[in-house]
Amino acid sequence: MIGSAINETRFQYFRWVNQSAPNSADPEIQVLGAFNGGGSQTGQPSDLQNNFELQNYTSILHGAHSFRFGVRLRGAVESNVSQKNFGGTFTFSSFDSYRLTELGLQQGLSLDQIRPLGGGASQFSMNAGIPGLSVDQTDVGLFAGDEWRVARILP
Repeated sequence: MIGSAINETRFQYFRWVNQSAPNSADPEIQVLGAFNGGGSQTGQPSDLQNNFELQNYTSILHGAHSFRFGVRLRGAVESNVSQKNFGGTFTFSSFDSYRLTELGLQQGLSLDQIRPLGGGASQFSMNAGIPGLSVDQTDVGLFAGDEWRVARILP
C-alpha cells in the first residue's frame, strides 16, 4: 500500500500438450471378413494449448470517495494436428483376393497381371492436405468505479 492507494497485479500461465505416435505409419490393410493389419492410421495427432491471464486492479481512497479501476487481459492459443489416414488404407473384398495379391507380388508380378486373376485391392483411400489448425483468441476487460459515502455514520 502506497499512501491511500492499493495496486494488485496477478498473472497466470497454463500450457497443456497432448501428443501420441503410432507404432507403425505403414498403410493399413483391411481384408473384409478376415482381419485388419498394417500400420495405424491415426497419424501423429497433437494438441497444444497456451492460456494466460493478466489482471491489474487499483483502489484509491480520497476523502469520502473510494475509486476502483482495473484491467484484465486474457489470451488463448490452440494448435491441433490430425493426420488421420495420411498413410492410406487398402481394402480387399475377400481373403482370396488378398492372398492372390500377396502371392503375385512375391513372384514379381505387376498389379495389372494380378487383377485378371482375381487379386488386387477393391478400394484404396487416403487423406491429404494440411493437417494443422491454429486458433488465437484474446479479450480485454476494463472497469472503473467510484463509491461515495455521504457521511461516515452511513454504511
